[in-house]
Amino acid sequence: MSSVNGELAQLLSSCSLGDEASFVELYDATVARLFGLVLRIMRDRAQAEEVTQEAYLHIWQNSALDPASSMAGANDRASSIGNTCGVRSNPDPLTERLKRRRHG
Repeated sequence: MSSVNGELAQLLSSCSLGDEASFVELYDATVARLFGLVLRIMRDRAQAEEVTQEAYLHIWQNSALDPASSMAGANDRASSIGNTCGVRSNPDPLTERLKRRRHG
């Protein structure tokens, strides 16, 4: 596990205990990347902001249940929300590559 992944795992673990400061730190460390991914899918800034907010709500609410999969779940949730909105009819090549790499 890389140092960054270890730090994110520690932040998620702290979030699972209700540590709001760790959640803010996790948000600051990851929001640009997650928002960029969602924006590529949604292609609409306002919708991407809303979906990103939903993803972080998912992280906060579910980190206590399973901190290890909370961030991955948020990425999946953001992708699925974007796809079910019908905004994209064709999959984004970058998103597809990321999914393939993540799932083996």
